Amino acid sequence: MHLISSAFPDICIVPALPEHAEALAVLVRENREHLQTYLPAVLQLAAVADAGAYLQAAAARAASGDVLE
Repeated sequence: MHLISSAFPDICIVPALPEHAEALAVLVRENREHLQTYLPAVLQLAAVADAGAYLQAAAARAASGDVLE
């Protein structure tokens, strides 16, 4: 499922998927200073393996209907 806003056609919202692990880890590493201030728990996702495990769990929660991230 992909949601595209007419107000922002260049932005596409997709479910959190394990194949996004590398991109998530890169974003966390590149934004470490900002994240440390506001979302310090996210810093644990700087490694691809950790990001992948998190996204795998997020996909499982979404599939079970518990949480959609």
